[in-house]
Amino acid sequence: MNPTDPTSPKIRFRDERGYRTILAVAAIYAVYTVVTFASIVIVWKMADHHRKGLFTEGSPLEMAQLLIMLAGAVLAFVAASRSSECAVLVRTLGIFCLLAVIRELDHDFDTWIPVAGWHLPFHLLFLTGVWMAFKNRVKLLGQLRGFVLHRSFGTIWGGFMMTIPFAQMIGHGDFLETVFGPDYERSMKRVIEECAETFGYMIIVLGILDYIMSRKMNAD
Repeated sequence: MNPTDPTSPKIRFRDERGYRTILAVAAIYAVYTVVTFASIVIVWKMADHHRKGLFTEGSPLEMAQLLIMLAGAVLAFVAASRSSECAVLVRTLGIFCLLAVIRELDHDFDTWIPVAGWHLPFHLLFLTGVWMAFKNRVKLLGQLRGFVLHRSFGTIWGGFMMTIPFAQMIGHGDFLETVFGPDYERSMKRVIEECAETFGYMIIVLGILDYIMSRKMNAD
């Protein structure tokens, strides 16, 4: 058998496996694209009914954000409890999702906790996450080596960039007021900020789901 012969069974097997991998990744990103476009259409339809109210505190869009990140947290914690290979990393991602939930419920926590407000549960959970990561730092570093090379790392990072820098900076009132001048309305800030946060959260959870599913398939 000639190892350089393209008709060699070994070469053909390697090529077929590579094609299957390419098709699988293409299918995954096709799902990302369809879900994103479908979500945009849903937001458009909701805006037809709620108008500016869709982007206020306690609106259906904000409830959707909470459900998205709660789903991400539940998904991560369930996966961490069932697999020891990536448990520390996935649990850390779940804590990040819960931090986002607390941040979205800031007005409620400010009412429930008059002194420290949302800062108290946020920082308590953050410090707990840091302590757990430090306690399991050897396992976490080992799991991070594989994670940063996985496609889901870029997906989650892209969602994070949309949620924090883009939503908070492009959706900043001072920036928009400078751009639009006397035509600026505060609702513009809310529309950009809430839409970017929603899609950023969705991309983050899709990335977490992708990582968990790929790890499970490799384990099987």
